Amino acid sequence: MKMHVKLGIIFSSITLILTLTYTIFFYTYERDVFSTTAKENLTALGERMITQFDEYIQVMDYTLENLIANSEFMNAMAMHTYLPDRDQRMLEAKNTMGNVLYREPLNKNFYRVNAFNRSGMFYTSRFDNRDTVNSLSYDITQVASGIQWLDIADEQRFKRMLVAPYLDPWTVGNDVSVFGAMRSIVWMGLHVGYLEVQAREEELAGIFSPQGLEGVNVCAFINDGSLIYESEEGIAPRGIAYLSEEKDGTQERESLYELSLVSDKNSLAIYISQSTEALDASLFHIMYRLGIFAIILLIISLLIIFLVSSHLTRSIRQLEKKISGVHLSDRVLTPGISGLKKEDEIYRLESAFRALLERLNLSIQDEMLAQELQLSARMGALQAQINPHFIYNTLNVISSKSLEHNVLDIAEICDKFSEMLRYTINIENKTVTLKDELKHVLNYLELMKSRYEHRLHYSIDIPEDIQQSMLPMLSLQPLVENAIQHGYLHNARDMEIKISGRMDSGKLSIEIRDNGDGFSTEVLQNMLEFSMQLRQNKYSMQKETAASGKGVGMMNTLSRLYYFSNGSMTFSLFNEDGAVIQINFMKQWGCDDDV
Repeated sequence: MKMHVKLGIIFSSITLILTLTYTIFFYTYERDVFSTTAKENLTALGERMITQFDEYIQVMDYTLENLIANSEFMNAMAMHTYLPDRDQRMLEAKNTMGNVLYREPLNKNFYRVNAFNRSGMFYTSRFDNRDTVNSLSYDITQVASGIQWLDIADEQRFKRMLVAPYLDPWTVGNDVSVFGAMRSIVWMGLHVGYLEVQAREEELAGIFSPQGLEGVNVCAFINDGSLIYESEEGIAPRGIAYLSEEKDGTQERESLYELSLVSDKNSLAIYISQSTEALDASLFHIMYRLGIFAIILLIISLLIIFLVSSHLTRSIRQLEKKISGVHLSDRVLTPGISGLKKEDEIYRLESAFRALLERLNLSIQDEMLAQELQLSARMGALQAQINPHFIYNTLNVISSKSLEHNVLDIAEICDKFSEMLRYTINIENKTVTLKDELKHVLNYLELMKSRYEHRLHYSIDIPEDIQQSMLPMLSLQPLVENAIQHGYLHNARDMEIKISGRMDSGKLSIEIRDNGDGFSTEVLQNMLEFSMQLRQNKYSMQKETAASGKGVGMMNTLSRLYYFSNGSMTFSLFNEDGAVIQINFMKQWGCDDDV
């Protein structure tokens, strides 16, 4: 079987399995999301209903409390209860009650507010709501005696009670369904009647509306077990026993999501359910579109797989033939593969590549060894350009003479310079710790401090825990020297040198910053070209002495760091209130790293 056929079958099978797996996973996930969302929506809906109902009842309570707090109104009710109709004070009492009840807020917020007693008194906030007493053909005492919950209200004096929806007995025809809150009123120790705030039953539909959720049914009960609202579709609630046993719980039956919530403020219990049919229909539409898309994507993928596999194997066969015919040093590069079967092109290519890789590794090792020897020879030549021991002995003589003549500054300068010289002539170690390099930089800054005195300010902010990282010798001091020597040629301001470092996720970063003139455009351009050459392995250290552009010293120092890190070092130069050099070692860096 040809390779492109094998690849086509393998990748087609993988694609089919992944598509089916993704479809099943997506369906399961979406099903769970739909279920969770439905429960959360029902919970939010129930809490909103309870909040709206409590707020509406709170306005009714406020209306009742406001009327009870009106002493003139309460005195007028008391006069109607205990004074004869012919008493002259009755006229004033009637005017007071009419003025208090017939107000715009009461008429605007509610169907009406009633004040009545069993003795024939009846006042309402709106007589234009088809009131029975308006025709004077009804006996108020008879209507009041027909209201069943007055006895319950008398038993609950000083406490408001909610009234489930009922046909308003004060309306002609008794065809207006209302609900509300009422209180049995006791004033100065005497029972004077009843106050009732009525609202149309349609207000409950607005409070308990499912707000666009499909298949949602609602039942609501008050404290005495009376049903105050039921959805038009109708549901089969399990009654008050169910609500008392499973408060604030969400149940899931075969075709319903069920939720029961209770408001302690007004003893309201609501039962909400939602049919899963509507959710399943929405999920089916999503999965149907997903299935169509998956089939189309699968067909396209299979076509692409067979075309690409055929093209790839053709390229592999051509490549294998070319590599097999390569000769190097009068020897075939890939010996021993000519006897393989023609169909085994992958194995033939692998054998050819392995032989090529072995020869390439040998060449790379030879090249690296040559570069290392060349670099070592060059560094040895640079260090041999001066006689360090002669300079070191001369500095000791100067330091001794300075101490004999009590010139301590000269002695300290000689000591600092001796330490720097001892550090630079150490040819045994090509790498040092960051701590040793910082000590060398500090000696150099102290020498420059002796020269510039108060003009030079410096700071080194590198944590102790990262100062054991290894660096090539003389990696930072040339950069600091460059900042001092070239950063203040055109100004006389105080010099500020800041060296900082940090370790982030095992990666070492060092920054050298000054407040001088900054890098010139030429230097930045040269460093940009140098960075590109370095990444492309086109930078030659042998040509550095012939370079005519600026920034050659930095190039040499940064190239040493780059090769030391095996190409994992990056750097950036820019101006920000002076010159800034940032060096980042991108690989994981440790205290014992070596190259």
